[in-house]
Amino acid sequence: MNFFKEIKSGREGFTLIEMLVVVGIIGVLASLVLVGLGPSRTASRDVKRISNVNQLRNLLEVYYLKNSKYPDSLSEATLLGYNKVVGTEKTEQERYGYTGGGSSYTIGVNTEGDQKGSVTTGEAGIVKCETDYCVSSD
Repeated sequence: MNFFKEIKSGREGFTLIEMLVVVGIIGVLASLVLVGLGPSRTASRDVKRISNVNQLRNLLEVYYLKNSKYPDSLSEATLLGYNKVVGTEKTEQERYGYTGGGSSYTIGVNTEGDQKGSVTTGEAGIVKCETDYCVSSD
């Protein structure tokens, strides 16, 4: 029984210095985690944009099946749900580019990270364009 009294009679709680040190360590660790997540956020936005391009490609193919031609501009494709895919923010819409009409089109997106390249689109083969990521009907 004396053993428990001796332990209890010791110092209780933490000093202000100890608490400040712990809060400082937690702050440093939290800032390191947030800095480490920055590239992941950029990559996730780029993956979403690339997915959007592929969804737009599908919308354009549906448009072609209905009208026997590709739209001259994406504003014509708005009826198919362009704004639902890309979103309505002007800064985000400016990342996407489209040229087309008749029997061909090219659609691309400027990404933030290192996702530069090209993609194979069905029978079209590999397409290279000035944007970071693009697909084409040709």
